[in-house]
Amino acid sequence: MASDENVEVVEKLLRRIVPGKETVFDVASDLDDDGVGNRLEVGMRDLPPLPIEPVIAGAKARDHVFHSLSHFGEYVSRESVGERCVVLADVDSRTIRAVLNEDDEWDRESIEFQAKTHPMFAPWEALIGKAIPVLEFALHVMQHRNAVAEPDGRELALMFSQIKASKSITKHVGVGPKSLNGVVIELQIGSEKSEVEVDLPESIAIDVPLFVDSDPVLMQLDLLVTEKREELVVFITAPELESARLKSFESMVAELRQQTGEIVGLGRVRHRKYETLDVQEASSRY
Repeated sequence: MASDENVEVVEKLLRRIVPGKETVFDVASDLDDDGVGNRLEVGMRDLPPLPIEPVIAGAKARDHVFHSLSHFGEYVSRESVGERCVVLADVDSRTIRAVLNEDDEWDRESIEFQAKTHPMFAPWEALIGKAIPVLEFALHVMQHRNAVAEPDGRELALMFSQIKASKSITKHVGVGPKSLNGVVIELQIGSEKSEVEVDLPESIAIDVPLFVDSDPVLMQLDLLVTEKREELVVFITAPELESARLKSFESMVAELRQQTGEIVGLGRVRHRKYETLDVQEASSRY
């Protein structure tokens, strides 16, 4: 008969759970003087290492950036959660941001539309507020004359090409309220020289889209021909630019409202972090 001590040992081996171990039983022959008898052995051994399954992180919240207004609107229409969607347009940064599930406190998903400058307007925008040599402006007009609505782009290019082909250029300032600023160019054909006065327009109008996915806008650029460090330059300003940008952006917002049926307000989406309290402070407040 097993002793109490042996019973206690067996009981511990059977009941105790040891991480990484397993209880094993083994029947061994234990011959006595008569040649008969068996022995039950109880013990523990290390478990074989279990395969570790990789922990796959959940998908990240969406935070796409669109440059196409139509694609942005289609995505909002498909993914927004009814009245839980908030869409705000920020005029200053020319962005529209949509939170698809605003009332979700744990996993809000947002997307953004950024109005990108249209490739047809970009070359003209690069000249605004700068003074460039007359010859450089002439080359620019020749390259982008299709964007010029008034005067005719080809005529404007020809006008500046005369200046480019001249031997010398002198600034000419007209007199009177209806006079135009211009230049006097000196041409030499063979041995004969002649002077030709070229009246330059004080402003031109370009008809180009300001943003991708927006309609063309007729906008005026003011030209000032002046001298800078003994060089004839053209200083270009666009007094209507900010107003034209605002109108173009507002038309895109109106188009988005019509496309998605969402209420698109003016503003900027912001989320602040919740205030956290330690246990003592929380108990003292509440």
